[in-house]
Amino acid sequence: MKTYRPSRELQAKIDAALSRRPKASAQPLDEVAEILSQGRHYAWLGIYLVAGARSGSSQPPATAVAGSRARTVIPMRLGQHQFGIIEVEAENGKTLSGLDRILLKRVATRLALYLHGPGAYLVRKAREAAAEQPPPTQVRHQPVSEKPQERTLAAGEGRR
Repeated sequence: MKTYRPSRELQAKIDAALSRRPKASAQPLDEVAEILSQGRHYAWLGIYLVAGARSGSSQPPATAVAGSRARTVIPMRLGQHQFGIIEVEAENGKTLSGLDRILLKRVATRLALYLHGPGAYLVRKAREAAAEQPPPTQVRHQPVSEKPQERTLAAGEGRR
């Protein structure tokens, strides 16, 4: 059952989860997503790694989805280097508070530091998986909704 937890408590749990020595079978991004989804009343939460360009050459995602205060996208970046995004949607009829946005920005920064250091293997795995995907055999115009995303390795997607 979900119980609303204070930001400091959630940040401490996330710091503890990310400071443990990574194991081959460990899924630290899943663990962070679980901590956030259990500690806050989010309808949906996803953590994505950017598998494309190494630097921030691609257009960074907006910090809020247009026309919605119930859904937000927070980039995980250090300087110009973007590692991925955290995407969150509030429960039906609710909006994300300023405190939620602050918490998510702090978590995004903490995850970027982790992915730059001990979690760099996750970024490498995402890039390798993206490189192994076969190129499309037929080139045709695709609507924006059908174009393949640069995001891979979703963690905690669809948690309720």
